[in-house]
Amino acid sequence: MGCFTRPPLAVGAVLLSLMTLSFGCRDSFDTQQPRSLGNYEIHQVPEYPGGFPPAWAAEFHVAMQQAPPMSLGDDHAAALIRDHLLRLKWIDPQRLAVEPALPEGMRVYFQPLSPRLAVAHGDRPFALLAERNGAVLPDGIGEDTMHMFIRVSIDPGVELPPAGQISSDPLIQEAYRVWPEIAQIALDLELNVVAIQRKSTSLTNAKDMAPALSFYLDTGVEVSWGRARDTPDAFSTNALGEKLTMLQKATRLMAVLEEYPGLIGVGRVVLDMPIVRVFDPHEQPLPLQAQLR
Repeated sequence: MGCFTRPPLAVGAVLLSLMTLSFGCRDSFDTQQPRSLGNYEIHQVPEYPGGFPPAWAAEFHVAMQQAPPMSLGDDHAAALIRDHLLRLKWIDPQRLAVEPALPEGMRVYFQPLSPRLAVAHGDRPFALLAERNGAVLPDGIGEDTMHMFIRVSIDPGVELPPAGQISSDPLIQEAYRVWPEIAQIALDLELNVVAIQRKSTSLTNAKDMAPALSFYLDTGVEVSWGRARDTPDAFSTNALGEKLTMLQKATRLMAVLEEYPGLIGVGRVVLDMPIVRVFDPHEQPLPLQAQLR
């Protein structure tokens, strides 16, 4: 395997050192000799929630074994290796670099795409969406890992596209857009959000509009949020008819939490209507000291 010396590891960046040298250090060095990419050493496995998926590691190995031999003297060698690795749909193209590591061969730095949301049938997740662009991540991630992420319950009959592609389903797209707002609210107010799904009181799409969404806490409380900040929404207004902003909805939720700490005894909170409303788990209205408009 040559006389490769392990380089210093940049935190979160150096994940694999690729050696394409097929002869020992005492042999002559020839950059024009074709080399097999299947001859490599892994110096650091990428960190990943729940552990790096073994199926992805196996896929990487197969890709290296099937790659055509190439010469280090080829000016396009790094680009060819990069293009070959981008066939693996879990690699983040913005965090993939290939550079010479003479005389041993080439060195590869890569990161897998980070997950953002879990797509679920009901409460059971079956796929993850990438944080970068919402594309579907390849199979191989365990269900236990998927449960670490906020799940999006999709409508019956909806199918996901192949790995690496972005779903055109309106609910999935709107959940991806609204996730940063909900994640920020959950962080600021110390809420444990476990799911995003279509509002329980709005089970069908308005024509030509993204669905209004709710997020659910681990206690089962539904918080009716509406649509994302940048999504046109003629229905989410305050009592003056003005569009409700993320900040206004967050302020409303803070006020509800002051009256109902931890939302104990609450079943549903409506933030995206002209007047805030609170219901118990049996859908009976609960009082608020002040009308939040």
